[in-house]
Amino acid sequence: MVRSIVFEDYGIYFVIENDFSDEDLLSFKSEIVRKGITHVKYILWDFSAVTSFSVSSDTIKKLAGEEAIFFRDNPGVKMAVVTKKVIVKGLTNLFGAYFEIAGGQEFGAEFFNSEEEARSWLSVVLATNDDVQ
Repeated sequence: MVRSIVFEDYGIYFVIENDFSDEDLLSFKSEIVRKGITHVKYILWDFSAVTSFSVSSDTIKKLAGEEAIFFRDNPGVKMAVVTKKVIVKGLTNLFGAYFEIAGGQEFGAEFFNSEEEARSWLSVVLATNDDVQ
């Protein structure tokens, strides 16, 4: 379940715990639309407290197609994923494959063991990336 969605100055921080479901994944899109978010520099997913997964590949495919449009309008968005679970990395890579098919652009996510490591990477890459406005 989504524990929190925090809209930060330059990005979005999602904290997921317990079971991660189709509903949780789709809440990502609905919250962005509801808040009227049109530009971000990063998205930080924290899956460190997830214990089980009930996400279907159909939902991942649907969301990836929708997000390809958002990312096309937000070039250079950085994706950081906090997890130690292989399944999260696999689901993220599946999302990336569907995303690239739908949007024709390269998808990339970096994986970290802690929020601190992810934020450290984000601060460096955002500070040195001229493509991010």
